[in-house]
Amino acid sequence: EMYERMSIPEAWDITTGSSSVKVGIIDSGVNISHPDMTDNFLCEHKVTYLGFAEPSTTPHGSFVAGIIGAKGNNSIGVAGVCWNVSMISIKVIDYGSFDNPISGIIQGINYATAQRLPIVNLSMGVYSDTDPFADALKNFDGLLVCAAGNASLDTDQGRDGKNAYPACSDFDNVISVANCNIDDELDPSSNYGANSVDIAAIGTGVMSTHFDGTYAHESKGSGYYKLFHTGTSYSAPFVSGTAALLLSKNPNLTAVELKKAIVDSADHIPAFEGKLISEGRLNAYAA
Repeated sequence: EMYERMSIPEAWDITTGSSSVKVGIIDSGVNISHPDMTDNFLCEHKVTYLGFAEPSTTPHGSFVAGIIGAKGNNSIGVAGVCWNVSMISIKVIDYGSFDNPISGIIQGINYATAQRLPIVNLSMGVYSDTDPFADALKNFDGLLVCAAGNASLDTDQGRDGKNAYPACSDFDNVISVANCNIDDELDPSSNYGANSVDIAAIGTGVMSTHFDGTYAHESKGSGYYKLFHTGTSYSAPFVSGTAALLLSKNPNLTAVELKKAIVDSADHIPAFEGKLISEGRLNAYAA
């Protein structure tokens, strides 16, 4: 029902994606040999930076990746938004270092720039008084799909002089995604902003791939092992997957054109008036 609400099955009638479309996933690493994703992964790039050993792979990145590009129509597990895609895991943090991932994210964006990746999903960010990613983003031509954040914050205003970055970065190729539920209500934890958050996608009660090769998670019930996850981290990849579908159909779209197609075609939701730029929720088919 979640996929139906965002008109994803109707979009599949047009295209289920293409392996020629590359999507970077700046995150905590992915189990790229997961049986439901291995065909759709090119590689994993690990950034190294002072003070950290190589990050250990944690569930967050694998969960995000499955929403974007778990193989569809293969009789196992879950289907991602884009059944055919070439994902690249850009591993920048350990779960334990989520609190200060600035250096890793910058290196991840720079890697995406060097690889000319057309779409990058970033389901994390930082709260800062200035935008620490501005210099890196100046050079990035792709579409950066960002989780808006989970601090119940109006990012038009910020809090204590700080705001959510890079979700609030002032670049035309950055799209900020809030979290709503299947009834088109903003999740109470989701950040929002009439001038700073672009669109909502369902990120409440999402099921996806788990880093141990199963699905999060058939047998265990708490923390990262629970079956359904909630947060803007899981809203953003629905938008990234939709962008990949669009690019597979129209390979010449620029990042700004991709963003415009997604934001302008959102289903208008009265409850989102004054809360989001689009005042709407993702509609993959309309995009």
